[in-house]
Amino acid sequence: MTGATGATGANGMTGATGATGMTGVTGANGMTGATGATGTSFTDQYGYAGFSGNGTMTINAGGTVIPLNTENLVSNGVSYNSGTSAFTVSEAGFYFVQYDVSFNALNNVGSRILINNMVLPRSVISANKPIEDIRLNNSFIVRLEEGDSLKLELYGGSSNKNVIFVSDDSASVTIIRLK
Repeated sequence: MTGATGATGANGMTGATGATGMTGVTGANGMTGATGATGTSFTDQYGYAGFSGNGTMTINAGGTVIPLNTENLVSNGVSYNSGTSAFTVSEAGFYFVQYDVSFNALNNVGSRILINNMVLPRSVISANKPIEDIRLNNSFIVRLEEGDSLKLELYGGSSNKNVIFVSDDSASVTIIRLK
């Protein structure tokens, strides 16, 4: 005759972890999410103008604004007046400004940007000695207020100077509003 079953004994220790199994098949792609909001552009307000001219120009001692007469490209917020050779901004903010001018000069001639007919010191490039085939360029960020105007100017120091522009792309100014 068999006796009664005894009580269940205590659980044993957990065994070692087994090897990792094979990777399963990739599931189906989920549904495409909704389109996000349109982002803002940091270049929605810009202006560009160039100067094309061969020949001699007299630069007055106090300065002569370069008439940017070609490729005037502007967007909302930046305008260019060819009569005054000035860009005007319609919205306050920070602007990236870049200018480039190339010419021949046998006298010291420098370049600078005027804001509201006042010299912007960080834009000044001085030519300390006579150099042929001069190429002056500068770029900077500046805060402008609504209605501010900007011009490119060459200056000759204490007396009038002559410069000779020798290419069809002798000067240009680019202005871009940063957001």
